[in-house]
Amino acid sequence: MKILFCTNKFDEISNGPAKFANLILQINHSYSPHQIKIITEDTHSENQDVFKLELNYPSSLILFSQLFRIFAYHKVAKRVKKKNMTLMLLYIITLLLDC
Repeated sequence: MKILFCTNKFDEISNGPAKFANLILQINHSYSPHQIKIITEDTHSENQDVFKLELNYPSSLILFSQLFRIFAYHKVAKRVKKKNMTLMLLYIITLLLDC
């Protein structure tokens, strides 16, 4: 089974979704029939399993940042799907609000 996992937290493990993304990536080494790919904006380096997403939008449009993020992830997901024939797509977007 091929899975494409999209998350905005990966390298900085500060919440459950980031920890889950790091744990689920270990499936590639443990179970060879399964293949996990991750798209994230929170990584310092790309490799064959982790794709870095570059997000650039004007700070004046911060209220629409979630909408920009959705389109950006979708664009990269389509590119990865063409190369890898991904069958399942998971989006995990964490919202962290400073109070």
